[in-house]
Amino acid sequence: MPVECMARVGCAPPYVGEPEELIARAKSYQYILVYQTIGELEDSYDFEGMMEAGQKMNDLTQRVRDELKDEISKDTLLLGAGGCRLCPVCAKREEKPCRFPEKALASLEAYCISVSDLASAGGMKYINGPDTVTYFGAVLFND
Repeated sequence: MPVECMARVGCAPPYVGEPEELIARAKSYQYILVYQTIGELEDSYDFEGMMEAGQKMNDLTQRVRDELKDEISKDTLLLGAGGCRLCPVCAKREEKPCRFPEKALASLEAYCISVSDLASAGGMKYINGPDTVTYFGAVLFND
């Protein structure tokens, strides 16, 4: 699917850049491959289940990076869901440089991408029923 105007202004991403710069970067790509995971929850208040499902999404994004490493350029942008979740405590919170900049993940939301609009444009469900949580990841790339 072509990347066009999927970005929305108004978010303040920590540590990954200014919204205007992130929007411009996202818009610089021709294509986006969007994927999703659907996590089962005990109930709509299952915060631990939501966090576990988010971790599984970002683990999947890391596996996508590993599997595609010979196919993608270094300019390819991989985006996960929510925070990076790579380290138990982010080095940035300790005012130190990122421990794994080559593996660090930003989220679709950090790049001001409206995930519900993205899901709709891709023919995917944003909400997948009661007691579920849906997370999205993406690979942005050019020819």
